[in-house]
Amino acid sequence: QGWSYSISLRLLGSAGERGFEICQLKSRRWEIQEDGREAEHVSGEGVIGLFPILADGGWILNKESDPHNQFYHAADEQHMPGPFRYQSCAGRSASMRGHFGGEIFFVPGTIKDPSGEAFAVSLPPLRLDVPDYIY
Repeated sequence: QGWSYSISLRLLGSAGERGFEICQLKSRRWEIQEDGREAEHVSGEGVIGLFPILADGGWILNKESDPHNQFYHAADEQHMPGPFRYQSCAGRSASMRGHFGGEIFFVPGTIKDPSGEAFAVSLPPLRLDVPDYIY
């Protein structure tokens, strides 16, 4: 058994407050800690093969954000309304108890055309637990 998770990403504030119009997810680094065991560190480029470009009100689907054409099949880029959401899974856990957290790294602008210094967004550790009783 293991854990599945869903993460939603969106821009907050105005472009003036943020200092950029759009930003692109470049990589992520997770720490998965099963109770009583060494932490497992997982890092890599993008998430589930995607490099979403966040924009006000949604995200941009194009060849840069979807280089493997998982969803992008049009000639023109598309503005996808709402947050970018993805699901994945994290390891196997015998105890089904632990923590999950880490960082997601973004580039203002795009990876190919950055408009500022890269920055990290922290995901504070979340408790992973299965209750003794499920009703």
